[in-house]
Amino acid sequence: MIHVAVSNGYLPSVTDGDTIWVGANGVLLKINARTNAVTKLAAPVMPDDTTLALADEGLWAARWSQDKLYLLDPKTGDVLLDTELEKPVSIAFMGDDMWIGNEAKRSKFKVDRSTGVIDPDSEVPDAAYAGPGEGDFWYVPRGSNNIVRVDPDTKEVKATIDFPGLSNCSVGGTFPDSVWTGCFEREASEQTVARIDPATNSVAQLVKLPRTHGGSVTTIGDQTWFFGAFDGSDGPFGGLVGIDVAKSATDRYLSIAGVDPDGMFVAGGALWVVDEGGHRLLKFDLADLQ
Repeated sequence: MIHVAVSNGYLPSVTDGDTIWVGANGVLLKINARTNAVTKLAAPVMPDDTTLALADEGLWAARWSQDKLYLLDPKTGDVLLDTELEKPVSIAFMGDDMWIGNEAKRSKFKVDRSTGVIDPDSEVPDAAYAGPGEGDFWYVPRGSNNIVRVDPDTKEVKATIDFPGLSNCSVGGTFPDSVWTGCFEREASEQTVARIDPATNSVAQLVKLPRTHGGSVTTIGDQTWFFGAFDGSDGPFGGLVGIDVAKSATDRYLSIAGVDPDGMFVAGGALWVVDEGGHRLLKFDLADLQ
């Protein structure tokens, strides 16, 4: 368990599989994922405001509230590049190109990785939070239950895929074999997640979940899990629901009591869970998922 002091809200985090970087209040925590050693680096990052992304040139930090984009040295936290960028969110890489969402315009723009300057002609409308896959961007327009697949170069909409869902939905996962929808609701309810087949641009299967506020599907090794928030007698808590893809059904449930889940990833041979409400990262043995 690693506490992130002086934090409030979403904890930005990123990993290369061996090291984890977490944004706190003006501090970048650099964590050795195997030894748990923590190094604190002064850096222009903040919880609930920053998006982090690793690249060959360094660690990108987009500051939504400050209209700022920084390139940081991941070893020292030193600022290598400081540029103005309107309401930057959701950094994505497509080949050698870096794309960053503009939440004010709800669009995605290509950004020069050497200067941090946007290409205004690259705008992909409505795709601020789009993710890359198979050479295209995939996103769910706000308030809809349609996945849009668009070519970032031509702006051509290559597919619109209807799926069952509530509101505040997104699409993510691992292309091309484990692409799933996920939705979030204020009130817990029975939900269904859909696996998308990029080859046919269609819903390949549906899996019903227990009552949940929502979450996302991820692949850990050869296992597929839904990671989300559920209701208990003491309030919402985190949990993992195993998905048997062959049977289109859930088969396991692991509770993570007292956790306000806000993401998870594998690093250093362990499972790490971001606990927004507890202002901490939790480390679990992957053997516990067997």
